[in-house]
Amino acid sequence: MRHQLLLLLSVGLVIFFALMNVDAPSITGAFLVKETETTYAVKLHHIVNKFFGVAGLQFPAGSCGDIAEQLYANIAAQGLDETSGTITSGNSKLATISFDIDQIDTFGTLDMVKGPVLMDGNPEDSFISISAESIVRVPKEIKTTYYFLDIYGMSDGLFHVTHGSFSTPSVDCTFKSQAGQAVCDCNVHRVSGIRTGGITALRPLPE
Repeated sequence: MRHQLLLLLSVGLVIFFALMNVDAPSITGAFLVKETETTYAVKLHHIVNKFFGVAGLQFPAGSCGDIAEQLYANIAAQGLDETSGTITSGNSKLATISFDIDQIDTFGTLDMVKGPVLMDGNPEDSFISISAESIVRVPKEIKTTYYFLDIYGMSDGLFHVTHGSFSTPSVDCTFKSQAGQAVCDCNVHRVSGIRTGGITALRPLPE
C-alpha cells in the first residue's frame, strides 16, 4: 500500500511540474494585435504618408477644412481588407489604388500625384483624390452612397493642404486656405447619383 502511495505521489509530482511548463492557451487574431512600431493594421493613411514622405496631413482650420479632414479620416484611418493598384517612383510619381474595407461594404479608389511635372502648372506639388462608396443590402435591393474628396497641397515633412473639394449626394463644396483658415463655397441640392435597386437618382433640377 505504501509503495502504491509513493508511486501515485511521484506520478502526481511529474504531472504537476509538466503542467507548470505548459504555456496557457491565449486568444490570437489580427483584431487583438495592438499597433506598435513594427505591427499594425495597414491603413490608407500609412500608404499616403509613405508615398509623399510625410508624417501626416495638415488641413486648414474651421468649417470646410474640418469637414474635409473628417472625410479623409473616415476612410484613411480604417484598417484595409485588400488593396490593388500601381505606384511609381521618382521625383515625379503617381499612384492609383483600389481598396475595400469591412469586406467590401465600403470600397473605392485612392489616386496620388507628387511632383511639379505632373501638376499641370499648379503651384502645389501634391494631389490626393479619394472616391469612396458604401453599400447597404436590404431585401430585394442594394443601396449605395458615396463621397469624393480632392485635396491639393505642398508635401515637405507634412502634407499642407492648400485647397480642395468634396462632394456627397446632396452637397458639393470647394475650399481654400487663407492664413490657415478654410474659405468655403458650397452648393446644397437634392440627392443625386445614388443607386437604389439598380436605378440612379436623377440629377438636381436646374434652377
